[in-house]
Amino acid sequence: MPASPEFVEGLFNQLAPVYEKVSVAISGGMILHWYDLLFKTLDRIYYLKSKSGKPIKHLDIATGTGYIPLWTWKHWRNKVSVTGIDLTEGMLKIARLRMPNWEFIVGDALNLPFDSNSFDVATVTFGLRNMEDPAKAIFEAYRVLKPNGYFLVLEVVPYPNHLLQRLFEMYVGTISAIAGGILSGNITPYVYFAGSVDSFFTRKGFENTCRKAGFRKIEVLPMAFGGSILAICLK
Repeated sequence: MPASPEFVEGLFNQLAPVYEKVSVAISGGMILHWYDLLFKTLDRIYYLKSKSGKPIKHLDIATGTGYIPLWTWKHWRNKVSVTGIDLTEGMLKIARLRMPNWEFIVGDALNLPFDSNSFDVATVTFGLRNMEDPAKAIFEAYRVLKPNGYFLVLEVVPYPNHLLQRLFEMYVGTISAIAGGILSGNITPYVYFAGSVDSFFTRKGFENTCRKAGFRKIEVLPMAFGGSILAICLK
């Protein structure tokens, strides 16, 4: 069962100052490759959307410290504006310091405070599985996207192979938890993360949920032998 929003908020408030560095360390640097794939995809989408000459509106859900908005600010700030939303004020403080002219608001991905058909692009990275109702978050992302809008999801999912999944849980539950605890000073979040993957959608379950939400085209790129995905969904 997913953890409560209050529990997740408390964990990420504690992790905020070291979150990005610890994520790189415990993933063995693989997370940088996954983000690079996401950024290349965003580049293509931004390029297509920019042909209209209209400003591109991007919503980053569970934005955390603003890693995605920061990349967009550096590369596309004259054509794209990003709004970040997150439950965790501690994370958002860092995002606001990095990009003081962009909007970062405390809010719930299950009840997005935006009108329907408002954004050209929506993203969520390594945040969906921490939500109390991931399916509802997907439906909400669909609602706020404009027709022909893109929803990109970067996430860890259960391995299709049972043995690989057990090995992953052992790694996250022991080596990763100890390393994360040493680097951050708190082992609790990393023990929680080990269990959060096992209760999340399988790749097929994720695709089915996106289809039910209304997305008409769904492409899922497996990474790390199927234990992570980059999903590209078109409304």
